[in-house]
Amino acid sequence: MKKIIRFVQNHSLSILAAFALFIGTNAATPATFLMTHQPECPKELLK
Repeated sequence: MKKIIRFVQNHSLSILAAFALFIGTNAATPATFLMTHQPECPKELLK
């Protein structure tokens, strides 16, 4: 148990950075999907 606590104390900023990167990518993915979604153009507009 002491090894786990020591590991978390020594690598707390790395764990925090990895968690922040995970949250950031999960938050940005749906937003960029909605921005790049382009529905099909109706044929009436192409005439």
